[in-house]
Amino acid sequence: MRKRRIQFGLLVAGILAAIGVGAIGDFVRPELGPDTVMPARFGDVVWNHEMHVRMKDIVNCQVCHHKERAGTLEPRPCRACHEPQGNRDAMVVADLHMEVAQPEYEDDKGPPPMTAFHGRCVGCHRAMSAGPVACRDCHAQEFSGAHGVVRWDHHAHARRFDLSSAEDGEDNCVTCHHQDKKAATEADYRPCGACHKPAVSQELSLATGVKFHEKVKHGECRRCHTVNNPEEDRRTCKDCHKGWDVDKEVQRPAIEQAVHQRCAECHHEDYEDLTPSMPIRCDDCHEPDPSLIADLDVGLVLWDHDRHARYGEGVTCRNCHHTDDIEQPHMACSRCHGTGLYENPQVAEALRKRCLGCHKEKENGLLAWEQIDTERKEVDIYKYEGEMGTFWWDHRDHAVAWSFSCRNCHHGTLRKDGQYVTAAKAQAAWTGEATHVQTCRNCHGPEGPVAGSPAEGSKAPRFDDAFKKICVECHARLGGGPQNWEDFFKIEPVEPVEGL
Repeated sequence: MRKRRIQFGLLVAGILAAIGVGAIGDFVRPELGPDTVMPARFGDVVWNHEMHVRMKDIVNCQVCHHKERAGTLEPRPCRACHEPQGNRDAMVVADLHMEVAQPEYEDDKGPPPMTAFHGRCVGCHRAMSAGPVACRDCHAQEFSGAHGVVRWDHHAHARRFDLSSAEDGEDNCVTCHHQDKKAATEADYRPCGACHKPAVSQELSLATGVKFHEKVKHGECRRCHTVNNPEEDRRTCKDCHKGWDVDKEVQRPAIEQAVHQRCAECHHEDYEDLTPSMPIRCDDCHEPDPSLIADLDVGLVLWDHDRHARYGEGVTCRNCHHTDDIEQPHMACSRCHGTGLYENPQVAEALRKRCLGCHKEKENGLLAWEQIDTERKEVDIYKYEGEMGTFWWDHRDHAVAWSFSCRNCHHGTLRKDGQYVTAAKAQAAWTGEATHVQTCRNCHGPEGPVAGSPAEGSKAPRFDDAFKKICVECHARLGGGPQNWEDFFKIEPVEPVEGL
């Protein structure tokens, strides 16, 4: 039999062509595929599929797509099996106050996304001692207030801008975490609030002291500033907002002062590495806050559009935007209500009827504006004072930025099958004030139930025990924040830094 021979020239040409194709492929393929944004109740998570696929410790797709057969080219997305929970089931601490049947997860019905992702993603990161494990490293940070909502990306600053490692071997996380030079792991870096307390807790005024400035948009200054208009003479915000300057006599500045000063070290027009994407003006960071409703007769009201629109059960845009064309952009309520052009109620009356009427119908949510109206001082910061000491707690951050339900903590308003759950447990009539959101101390006293309260005669725990149970168990379930009661009061002493 005659043997076939491959010409040497063709063999070399083939090898070179294969190498060329491979080199071209590496050249034209981007270093990483586009990021994927995964919506989450506690802040969206940015995730990159290709970066994980290339990791040597992830040997095949089944590490994540654990229900798919080997070799499947188009595995199903996680949410094909891990379905988001409804508002009631997703209440983080509901089973602290009412019996919740534990569902069985089998076959293609898996646990909800939060449980699945926390277990597989964070569990893998911990096993490999690589990757983020803290809430703030995965979930988008959002700081919300009357001056506008600020969205800040810890991942971008720590990874994308390479602040987490320096050529000289120094750990550049201390660029911001300046008192954590001895930190051994990412979890050791404390948040700013561990040392810097909010200005309101120190009775510091960070604005001009003119109350209606809270509702004025920049660009409207000329209405009052007829001589020196900040919009025309290019004065900075600090010329009016003196409170942003750090008081040198204060040992440790307020968190607003410290953060603004630290950010401004890079975010200013003379910074040598300034890029077009870096914000340098106040309104570059502070966007209009969609979580505040101001056109009401009770003052500012906390409200979360995202939670209603994304997680509402049986709620569509038309429930609120009831006259808008479904294919067209939705109009604000004030476009029709309160204009005098139509026979419509005023904005406050319309919202009261539409919002509270829906809450009553669905037995979900609060039933009076007074339960969620706010003055900034009361809603932002709460000073917990108990047997072990004190700590400051950010109510607005939990209620709006992290999308908790009021009933997660104010369980007296929790209802099941039309009945108040706490009332049933206490075997008490739940009427009037008892059905409203109220301070914990109204029912939980220093030694047990408060005399004369709806909880009198029940097994309501002491104030400290109630707080301890709710806070610690919620943090443990989410895998973030202080994991035991003692850590809530643990603030390590720090030495003041020059200029900070």
